[in-house]
Amino acid sequence: MRLIPIFLLLLLSLGTAQTPLQPANAARAWQDFTRVYWDANRQYFFAYSDRQSRGGVGPKSGTYADFWWEAQLWDLTMDAVEQGYANKIMIDDVYNGFVKEYPDWYNDFNDDLGWWALAATRAYKITGQPRYLEQAKKLFDDIWTYWDEIYGGGVWWTRRGERQKNVATNAPLVAIAVRLYQVTNDKKYLEAAEKTWVWLETKLFKFPRVFDNIVGTGEVRMWDFTYNFGNAVVAALALYDLKKDEQYLEKAKLAADWVLTNLTNSQVLLNEGDGDGGGFKGVFVRRLHDLAVTTQEPKYWQALQNNAISVWNARRSDGLTGQDWLAPTPEGRPLQVLAVASAMAALVNAKPPFEARAAVGNGIYEAENSEMLGVQPSINAAGFTARGYVNRFYRRGQMVVFRVAVAKTAMYQLTLRYSAGGGAATRTIQTTTTQSIDLPATKNWLEWQESSIKVQLPQGFSEIRVAFEDGKNRGYLNLDHLRLTELP
Repeated sequence: MRLIPIFLLLLLSLGTAQTPLQPANAARAWQDFTRVYWDANRQYFFAYSDRQSRGGVGPKSGTYADFWWEAQLWDLTMDAVEQGYANKIMIDDVYNGFVKEYPDWYNDFNDDLGWWALAATRAYKITGQPRYLEQAKKLFDDIWTYWDEIYGGGVWWTRRGERQKNVATNAPLVAIAVRLYQVTNDKKYLEAAEKTWVWLETKLFKFPRVFDNIVGTGEVRMWDFTYNFGNAVVAALALYDLKKDEQYLEKAKLAADWVLTNLTNSQVLLNEGDGDGGGFKGVFVRRLHDLAVTTQEPKYWQALQNNAISVWNARRSDGLTGQDWLAPTPEGRPLQVLAVASAMAALVNAKPPFEARAAVGNGIYEAENSEMLGVQPSINAAGFTARGYVNRFYRRGQMVVFRVAVAKTAMYQLTLRYSAGGGAATRTIQTTTTQSIDLPATKNWLEWQESSIKVQLPQGFSEIRVAFEDGKNRGYLNLDHLRLTELP
């Protein structure tokens, strides 16, 4: 799997016009998804909603989804089957179509093979067909040959190309090995699972944090991607299911909780871009569902529902939602299947019924998780919420764009949490109107305080821009987050 840099957020223009709210309907969403992307004749998913090639690496010059994308789509199909939205025969159809395109199963990326092995263990559990178990065993054995003692252990990400060992390869391998051990009782799988988990905890799991990879002379890349946390959850839950040791369940919860606190805005998962990044949220949502089923804790079901509602409200006229779940999906633009599949995963894995509301979560939108123009994220000044704040905010043209959602057209209190250790500051707030907000000085850069104004917002999605305008604004600023509260 190819990676994107930290803090990458796709820049999208956002209108405020909304269609009337309707109760979310996952069955209808699945029908819309398969109508657009599923080719029943070829038994394969198209890569784009317009079914046109763009020179990708999937079958027919990228007309169809590539190797690891199709594995995620197979997992999504099983989500839909288990929730009653799809016929079980489609599990076989997706697999058969893939094998026609990739009969030798060759891939340079061990994590890509791992996604298929993990999904195959699930397909075996659902269908009981021996071929899925046998394929999972073959893939595991092939991947395991790339374990060595460089960095103290771990399986390499690629067979050619950059030499790194990452969570995306090794954490799913723990779950694959556990599931194979549970079926075969072959201790080689148990030993591999335990060995890999210990290595991950030594090198890349620093709960609640989950880092991405280790590379070079031992550099750990501490990138924050939702799917890494999802992979940590699936590994921990597999070991918990096997051993019933509470430490594994607690670590799964720590990883999930960190994402829900730090990689969301108003408790909706962030836009992680398109391409491979479009599939990251789908991996996490699927594992969040597993955690909710295991623990039956209401907060995990509520998190799933929050995201499903936002996905539903962001859909466009053909029923598809793209990679940004806090913005209306633009009409007309071809959408990549992996990003839309992540949105589908949120819908089919949440527990119905869904409320028909525009606003979800706590109304807190983190500056470092929003669109940053000319400013930078930082963690240097303690006392911030979530994973950081925005600093170096003092020049013309700089702004932070918050994408928000509110339940109804009304007046709202808009509150900024900030520090202004260099003296009093002002900023321009741009919504449907423009006004200024005063931000009194703080004693130093480690003191955080709040300042509020009133704004009128329409129901549904909007943009709020906090900007530095030349001649109108002054002062240095660290900006932590924006909070919206409906006024009586």
